Amino acid sequence: MKNFNYTALHHNNNYFKGEIKAKNLKAAKAQLESDGFLIINIRQTKNATWRQFFEYSTVSKLERINFTRHLHSFLGAGIALGQSLKIAAEQTVNKKLKTILSDLHNQIMSGRSLFNALERHTKYFSRYFIKLIRVGEESGKLDEILGHLLEQQEKEYELLINVRSALIYPIILITATLGMVIFMITFVIPTITAVLIEYGGALPLPTKIIVFVSNTFINYGVFIVLGLLLLISALRLALRQEKGRLAWENFLFHLPLIKKVIVEYNLAFLTRAIATPLVSGLSIDKSLELAADTTKNLHYQKSLLSAVALVRRGIPLSEILKGYPTLYPPSVIGLVEMGEKTGRTDQMFNRLSQTYEKSITNIFKNLSSIIEPFMLVTIGLVVGLIALAVFTPLWRLADTIK
Repeated sequence: MKNFNYTALHHNNNYFKGEIKAKNLKAAKAQLESDGFLIINIRQTKNATWRQFFEYSTVSKLERINFTRHLHSFLGAGIALGQSLKIAAEQTVNKKLKTILSDLHNQIMSGRSLFNALERHTKYFSRYFIKLIRVGEESGKLDEILGHLLEQQEKEYELLINVRSALIYPIILITATLGMVIFMITFVIPTITAVLIEYGGALPLPTKIIVFVSNTFINYGVFIVLGLLLLISALRLALRQEKGRLAWENFLFHLPLIKKVIVEYNLAFLTRAIATPLVSGLSIDKSLELAADTTKNLHYQKSLLSAVALVRRGIPLSEILKGYPTLYPPSVIGLVEMGEKTGRTDQMFNRLSQTYEKSITNIFKNLSSIIEPFMLVTIGLVVGLIALAVFTPLWRLADTIK
């Protein structure tokens, strides 16, 4: 039996969309017509592949951005919330997201708020997103809040794309180099070694080292790979624990160049995450509390949660941030202090987010040109050493034969 999606009118002029099972298209049409339907369109549903199952079992950042954009556009055009969700569900290709949006539509039509409906899907929508939706519903400015959320999501996604794009080239170079080295020590070195031993040639020290590495990898490669997998698993397990993550973050903060990237990357996200609820009308303490949920860096998370408690006791945020000089540079503290004095804290956080977004984007854009010379030199040295270890005994053997 095959599945068919159809759109049809019933004899009472009611409009239907649904799915039907039949042996073929002709049988499906006959069955619908016998039930009194006038078929508008009908098509066979493709069988799900493993790839499609993987793709549609999650909801990507880009799909969430598109949902926010569509909902913002529909509400701005005066379409009711329930109808907006129905249209958004019909337009999406992702089956998981379609199911979620259909459930949101049903919840809205049954009288629940969008905030309450979204709380059923916290796996796909962050606490930050859901709480701002609640603010929008309670203030009657849902359309405006969606606009702020859309801008925040787009900026975050753009930053992530820039970071990933900058890392592609170094990753390709490293992978290609490792692949070449593994091929050489697995296939080339053993063959050449066998020839040299057959002719009784003496091996120089570099060749002996390469041969030792080759033999070790061939004979104990499985154990080496298993050991690396166990080490990676242990590290991942440790990083899931709070103490492990804090220790790892402390280590990174002590690496000058890495520290600069981590600080600017986190500030680019956090200042935008604080600015969005502030612009939407939330108080500074609630904005900080929401922003703390958006970061995975425990140092920044703890600093923001600590700031929430102190701000509620009347202490200026700029004074609190001075207690974390590693996390917040003087420029951040200065602009926050100025915002507090002028009553334009939201604008200052917006300005900070724009500054750090541009800065971190430039850093990663220039990353390839900075790293490339060092990587090329490293690759050249590796290739040169292997070539020296391989060809030196061959040249000596050739001289002996002559």
